[in-house]
Amino acid sequence: MGRFGIGFNNQGFFTTYPTVFSNVDATALNFMNQGPTGILAILAQGAGFFPPKVPTSLPFDVGDPSRFITASDLLVAAKFAVKPFPQLGRSPAQIFVVPVTPATASTKKIVSVTPADLVTFTSLGWGTKFNGITVAHDASLKKVTFVLPLTGGRNLTEVYVYTTMADLVAQVNGRSTLCTAVLNLEGTGVTYAAAAMTGGTEPAAVAADWTDSIAALATLRVNIIHLATADTTVMAAAQAYISNHRARLFTGSATTRNWNGASNRASAITAIKAEIAAINDIRVMHVGIGADGYAGYLSSARHAALASCLEPSVPMTQKQLGFASLEARLDLYTEVGGVDGLLLAGCAPPVPDPNSPSTFIVSRGLSTWSGDDNLYNREHSVLAAVDGIRDTLEDQLQGYLGGEGTPGVLGRIRERVESILREAKKPTSAIRINDYDPDSIVVTFTSDTVARVTCKITPIPPINFIAVTLNLQRTDITITTDVNLSQAA
Repeated sequence: MGRFGIGFNNQGFFTTYPTVFSNVDATALNFMNQGPTGILAILAQGAGFFPPKVPTSLPFDVGDPSRFITASDLLVAAKFAVKPFPQLGRSPAQIFVVPVTPATASTKKIVSVTPADLVTFTSLGWGTKFNGITVAHDASLKKVTFVLPLTGGRNLTEVYVYTTMADLVAQVNGRSTLCTAVLNLEGTGVTYAAAAMTGGTEPAAVAADWTDSIAALATLRVNIIHLATADTTVMAAAQAYISNHRARLFTGSATTRNWNGASNRASAITAIKAEIAAINDIRVMHVGIGADGYAGYLSSARHAALASCLEPSVPMTQKQLGFASLEARLDLYTEVGGVDGLLLAGCAPPVPDPNSPSTFIVSRGLSTWSGDDNLYNREHSVLAAVDGIRDTLEDQLQGYLGGEGTPGVLGRIRERVESILREAKKPTSAIRINDYDPDSIVVTFTSDTVARVTCKITPIPPINFIAVTLNLQRTDITITTDVNLSQAA
């Protein structure tokens, strides 16, 4: 308003005539954000249509992962991850798969009578499956036929009729779902009947393949990683990565164990504790036991997917996993050193739901850290929420780099920080905190050209225990009798 009371009318124009203005603020009707905020990457041995040691977004919304990945650890982990969670009604928003197997593609050539290489075909997939592609060349008809046998006795067939070798290469590269083509030389090729492509291999991954695959994630904003191996060298490399890139990692034991009898059960628990003690990292969750017939290093993909489905401050504790069975059902109350012992050791095993024994849940969303009981170090939801606040602050303050070190700019930095923290207090925010102290937000700047921001925030802790107290009151009974004195007289 100006000094003459000039404002806007309800059509948005200036007015000086006294009137009533109305606006609608519907922010209080916002629904809680139900969208996943975590981006998941699965690293496992396997091959298929995805290039080795390269993160590729899994198009699981258009079909089962087996359409793109051959039978392998990678396929098992991907199937665990993409299955929707019954409690949440959704899967992760985005999953990257990284085949760590250094698989190779298969090839086939068209050669001339000289002989000289005219065209080289290379399969669009990697591994032994693509050695099953057959190629037939009819020089008189100038026709090439590709055939890939599929399950159920079906075949995928592609036929190309060409004028020149360059034309053939252009057609194959333009529309083939099986191969790419490279022109080496023009000429007339030799006719040959259907012959299999060769060269597709799937050698076992070594530690260097794993570390290469981990490093390949650096170009993406992946904050949740499923690592399908228990190799200690690989784990050390993964721990260094998640520490530097502010990510969380999920894994489990590489083998299933003998759980028959008290002695074997005790030995299995001791072995799991030893694995976890060797990790001891605030950013790693170890699930201990496997599920649905697979060892924990594969079934832990389910836990990683759950983490990517939840807003950062939402605890994983007691969330349903959608498993049909567990490697071992640890008794919650009578087994000495069972669930309690694993939790104290930094394990987050799946357990039967006490209220529905055929349903399996996360016991607690714990890290493998055992150095102290600090919630930031132990509870993954607290760590994830703080990570989210840090990421948001860093993203939002990037725009001030290169700015002037003046009180005005520093004031704007402070305002931006407070707006981020104020937003995080809203129940509709994806990244939430309980509170912050506005008076604690201080921005300082000195001649070292560093603007330093400090503030105090209160993360949201999980509710792990509920204590109920019943205050019992004694029973006092008083009996009274009414006497009609007039009748008594």
